[in-house]
Amino acid sequence: MFGTLIDYWWLTGDDSYNNITSQAMLHQAGTPADDMPDNQTLAVGNDDQGSWAMAAMSAAEHSFPDPPDTHPGWLVRAQAVFNECVSRWDSQHCNSGLRWKIFQWNIGYDYKDSISNGCFLMLPRASSAIYGP
Repeated sequence: MFGTLIDYWWLTGDDSYNNITSQAMLHQAGTPADDMPDNQTLAVGNDDQGSWAMAAMSAAEHSFPDPPDTHPGWLVRAQAVFNECVSRWDSQHCNSGLRWKIFQWNIGYDYKDSISNGCFLMLPRASSAIYGP
């Protein structure tokens, strides 16, 4: 959703949704700005984190207005998610990959899904498109 609103702004120039989009993305940031919101830490999945990180990457890529100085920039957030996902890479089951859910107690922990893995693989591509390899 957030990525769609950022793309809408970038494609149309209509900034009427920018403030609410920025507020919503900042609400999802979590304490270390890794897109693990404090109110969802126990249930968040790699797909959730990846989707929010892709929105942050889109914000960085399209020069979406920066968050307030009290918050890390969009690229920093996307990189934080990528780094966390690297630490979760499971090479012991199903020929490697990210699990759908982060924690063992969540239904879906035993699944590996394309959204989580796709976001994980897209983050460095988007970062290099902005800043070079």
